[in-house]
Amino acid sequence: MSGTRKDAFFVVQSVVFAKRWDFYYKIMIFFTNKFVCFKKKCNFAAVSIYINALKQKNMKKVMMMLMMAVAVMTASAQNTLRENGSFTLQPKVGVGFGFISGSWDGGVDNKMRTGFVAGVEGEYYINDWFSAALGVNYAQQGWKFEASSVSSTYKLDFVNVPIVANFYVAQGLALKTGVQVGFLTSAKIESVDFKDYCEKTNISIPIGISGEYQNFVFDARYNIGLTNMRKNYEYKQRSDLITITLGYKFQL
Repeated sequence: MSGTRKDAFFVVQSVVFAKRWDFYYKIMIFFTNKFVCFKKKCNFAAVSIYINALKQKNMKKVMMMLMMAVAVMTASAQNTLRENGSFTLQPKVGVGFGFISGSWDGGVDNKMRTGFVAGVEGEYYINDWFSAALGVNYAQQGWKFEASSVSSTYKLDFVNVPIVANFYVAQGLALKTGVQVGFLTSAKIESVDFKDYCEKTNISIPIGISGEYQNFVFDARYNIGLTNMRKNYEYKQRSDLITITLGYKFQL
């Protein structure tokens, strides 16, 4: 296996390793071990770059690394093109990195909240380069903030329903965008409930890329929040989310 291919899969692992979340790390290892050997020596340059970007909350660099990883992973994949009119069902699991966009007090330092993402997605293939997908997933979103000696975690949990158009630019490699509607199920500041002060529905625009190899799918998306989540609040704060998932497609 080439060094670049190994780099791509270690980038996936680094997402969880950087945050030291053993639970998520084990989930990712379970899926990636199905088709990657981790016992040989690997080049960790890609991992170092990605971890630094993640710590700096550099969203452009993070997404660039994810897209490079997917492109490398699918470059030599020998996938069978699915027939027009076929349908697949894909359960998926992974991690999400939630943060806010908009405005806030200048003395507050906002950081990402790492959470769990799991769901299922159905995909209908209209032709060999275009498909439409409808999914439902549970996502732990929100953000963290620090101000002087005070720090708190805003925990916003959603059931999201994404409707996505997939454009297959190469065999097994898809660019995607669409619209996602999120339904707020829980909102807490640490352990204090503040759901009544939040909007119950969140509209966002997902953009992303996915790569498929032997029915395994690595998917990276950046969900751009459009809804101001705080009611009657002086600052407009939108809930953004980066998701990284691994799934498996079943032909129906």
